[in-house]
Amino acid sequence: MFAASISLSLYLSISASASPNLIPNGDFEMGLDPWKTYGDSAVIQTLVLDQGRESGKSAKLNCSSFDGSNPSSHAMIAQAGAFPLKKDQWYRFSCWAKSQGLPGGQVSVALSDTKVWDNAGLSMALTPGGEWRRFETLFQANRDITNNGRLQFWYGETGTLWLDEVAIEETSEPHPVFTNRLPLSTSRNKIPNASFEAGSDGWSSLGEHVGWGNLTGLFGIVQKGQAADGDHCLKIELGPGKTITTYFDYFDPVAVEQKSPLAANLGWIPVEKGKKYTLSAFLRADQAGVPAQLKMVMGRPMAWSFSHEESVVLTKEWKRYSTSFEAMTSDLHVAVGPHLSGSTHDEATVWVDAVQLEEGLTAGVFEIGNSKLEIHSSNLQRAVISAPTSNF
Repeated sequence: MFAASISLSLYLSISASASPNLIPNGDFEMGLDPWKTYGDSAVIQTLVLDQGRESGKSAKLNCSSFDGSNPSSHAMIAQAGAFPLKKDQWYRFSCWAKSQGLPGGQVSVALSDTKVWDNAGLSMALTPGGEWRRFETLFQANRDITNNGRLQFWYGETGTLWLDEVAIEETSEPHPVFTNRLPLSTSRNKIPNASFEAGSDGWSSLGEHVGWGNLTGLFGIVQKGQAADGDHCLKIELGPGKTITTYFDYFDPVAVEQKSPLAANLGWIPVEKGKKYTLSAFLRADQAGVPAQLKMVMGRPMAWSFSHEESVVLTKEWKRYSTSFEAMTSDLHVAVGPHLSGSTHDEATVWVDAVQLEEGLTAGVFEIGNSKLEIHSSNLQRAVISAPTSNF
């Protein structure tokens, strides 16, 4: 039930390309040349022309006997030759494929540099079935390719693969965005339900990473009364019988005592990259000297995230804590709460209230933010984001 439940769903627009196909005879209308089979001699495979997806021709690779005793034991159709790919340029790979009799159902695809036998940027798996299906992905070349490329399709079992309309085309750099972004706030405070007056709606928890981190939920209770702002605040209790332990059992069993359950908002907050922002929150503890943390996770789809963290020490009275930072991306979320990991404290109660994210280098007067949430936690797709000790 920890780890922030921010959706990592992405929208990636892949438009039609007018760039020329860099794969010679990708539609097999000129026969099989320069396509060939590769693999160990113990693997019995044949490559022939067959009926195309709609008309014309396709390539049919059939493997009738398979010996998996060495690295070259595979059925493979590939072409080696002059692929004029440029390092750092983005490309679109696409093909149509279908299969029959493949027990594993998977076909690997890669573009290799034959000078050093290393991948040149394209590596993916197809899952063709009994009907023609189109596969497409974008990739960035990690090196220049001239006459040293090999585009290859292979599988390590018996069965039949059909291919048609194989293409690699130059394209522009993709610009994916998160789908679960919060709406622009009409308040200076960009955090909805910032003082928990709507209960736990819009909040989850960010804990230490556990395995693949597929747990979600808010740790703590929203209490009425004794708040810093309004009528409600979040109460987080830690200690024997209160601190939760999360588990993961694949590959290596892991048990983590969650001693730093930060309250994190749900949904990516849209900000302006390069601008300065300030995160503030009212916090108190049941004893003086309890460590806490204010944290910002700045997400980038399909890339590493950035984070900014500020450690603070709490007193028994409500006090406002703040930290300022520069937005490294256009999407972020915040997290605040107790941070007992690595400290001498094993037991503490911490209250959180009036969390505010605003433009500028100082914390202004607290504003409630959008009291009526337009995105509710029950409607968000949930996935773990970065833990305090790692990036995701």
